[in-house]
Amino acid sequence: MRESKGVAGPKPAGLGASQGRENFGLTKPKLFLTDFTLFFFTLFMLVSNYMKKIIPIFCAVVFIFALNVNTIHAQTFSNPLQISAWIPYWTKTDGTKSASDHISYFNELNPFSFEVQPDGTIKDALKLTQSPWTELIQKAKIYNVNIVPTFLWTGPTAMKNVFTDISATNNHINAIIKAAQSINATGVDIDYEGKRMEDKALYAQFMRKLSTALKQKGMTLSCTIEGSSTASPSARLLTLKATSPWSNDLKTLNEVCDVVRVMAYDQMAQTTTSTWNAKDKTFYAPNADISWVRKVLEYNLRYIDKNKLVLGVPTYGWNTKVTKSKKGGYDYEIMKSMSYVDSVQLAKDNNITPHRDATGELSFSYVKDGEQRIVFFSDAYSVQLALEAAKKYNIKGVSLFKLDGKEDFGIWQVLALK
Repeated sequence: MRESKGVAGPKPAGLGASQGRENFGLTKPKLFLTDFTLFFFTLFMLVSNYMKKIIPIFCAVVFIFALNVNTIHAQTFSNPLQISAWIPYWTKTDGTKSASDHISYFNELNPFSFEVQPDGTIKDALKLTQSPWTELIQKAKIYNVNIVPTFLWTGPTAMKNVFTDISATNNHINAIIKAAQSINATGVDIDYEGKRMEDKALYAQFMRKLSTALKQKGMTLSCTIEGSSTASPSARLLTLKATSPWSNDLKTLNEVCDVVRVMAYDQMAQTTTSTWNAKDKTFYAPNADISWVRKVLEYNLRYIDKNKLVLGVPTYGWNTKVTKSKKGGYDYEIMKSMSYVDSVQLAKDNNITPHRDATGELSFSYVKDGEQRIVFFSDAYSVQLALEAAKKYNIKGVSLFKLDGKEDFGIWQVLALK
């Protein structure tokens, strides 16, 4: 998982001004009366002139209405999505506070903590056995929230070296289990990125072996993978060897993983790399275009059981530089990630109102040191769109990336209505 006045060039295609926290355009459950309740209410009105019958009929109406409301509530929130979130080590103080303050919203929390070293050993970047993690882990137990730490590895050559060495593979698996047991975790989340397509079989073999070892310990295996909506990469990505999303054997992962979480964000980096050229007249550099997100779900559901599939949802965005290209159109270069809070502040500093882009995200453009910049970022409404997609496809749940204290506070309202 990765992370102005006088605007030059076209603006992102907008759908109206951004909505403030007081109005997210959220779809709230509507209360309604069934014909059954209306019948009793009408009966009450007809006989209300008979005083001796008012009290018992009124009580009957109230009782039936209460039953009906409870039924409505159950219908609205039946089969709720499982909600989880990653907490990164680079914002552990604010991230743990955000998680702790809203812990009742979650079924699972994933400390983005353990980093795999080139030799397969594990580094605890978050220091999970120290404060503030110890307090959060204890609170999670009280609220019955699972703690499943994430193991990150981004070295494809090192991965291959370990996976082709039986002894090194066994040592690596033992290191994973030991690290998870050090915090009494119920399972592990494997997020190995940057893998090469030619090593797909090696990675599948490793995951199968890890799954077996974890089951022997009574622990679960969550597999986090990059988002893809196609069966194969483009010619450009093949040339650049940027094929990690296609290095996952989805059929094997479906078989050996208890949960498969697809990172349906960092869309441009996943589909084009960090630089690209586009002929479109409007700027386009979303983090997670909702139409792309739906395609990612549809593709992965060909191979992954819907009861195992979890949708990764971003709470942040990207700042991208745009220049006119000699080839025509525009050249794009991703500059840095942007939190919701920082994006809103940047727009304010430049006296700009972000607009709701057709992607479902908020976006705006500005000029920095003579350079055209565009920012696409996620807010509560963007998260709601993702939750609606998850419910539409009837998958297991969603996982937020990331909790850092700078996510849109309106997200909690969205999750309350999930």
